[in-house]
Amino acid sequence: MSCPDSSGKQGSGRLREPMAIKGGIPELKKLNEQLRQEIRECKIAEAALRKSEERFRLMVQNAHEGIFIASGGMFRFLNPRIVEIIGHPVDVLLSRPFTEFIHPDDRAMVLQRHYQRIRGENITSRYPFRMVDRNGNEKWVEIDSALISWEGEKT
Repeated sequence: MSCPDSSGKQGSGRLREPMAIKGGIPELKKLNEQLRQEIRECKIAEAALRKSEERFRLMVQNAHEGIFIASGGMFRFLNPRIVEIIGHPVDVLLSRPFTEFIHPDDRAMVLQRHYQRIRGENITSRYPFRMVDRNGNEKWVEIDSALISWEGEKT
């Protein structure tokens, strides 16, 4: 099976150039049925993907742990729990460098580990540090980080 990508092209290059079909009408009927089967399989796969994405979204949005993605010095994704922990509105969190929300005494350490992780260095993924909420209060948190690709960037 090969579902079309967003441009309408077949993922495996199975689109056929216009040509004379040997075998005439019976062969065309056979090819048409194969195409219909591939379309049915694509629809089933798309429905399964949507269901899986919805489950994942619900899990992340309802997690008791704060989950975020930082890239290019900015938060790129925040689940509701991390917004609650940090205590700033989402628009503020997304519009300022994430280091602004890290306690000044911990910023250098967190940034150093962030950049080491992006460079692929083998460092500890779990460590405590302090964040600062909107009222200036320190909040101890423990990060458990992993290197991922987000919109083509290592984060």
